[in-house]
Amino acid sequence: GAVDTTDSSLELISLPGLFTYRAPYVQALSIQTSSVTDFVGYQNTALPSVSAGHFAAVKGPLFSTLTSGLPTLSAVQVRARSAGQ
Repeated sequence: GAVDTTDSSLELISLPGLFTYRAPYVQALSIQTSSVTDFVGYQNTALPSVSAGHFAAVKGPLFSTLTSGLPTLSAVQVRARSAGQ
């Protein structure tokens, strides 16, 4: 995925089966963060501490936003994860 600190967003790829098992297949999610997003397990508690290529779990409401091309999750929490967790 990618991290865009200017737009306060990130993109998640390699999603679990909930999104990829049946049509419509969702290959990526756009994650929108804000000043109230809780960053857990990161050295700095802000979006710039998140790095592309690392595992993360996100929590928040999911919206179908056809204008951006990707479903968008409004992140309440972004949690650092290790592979396989």
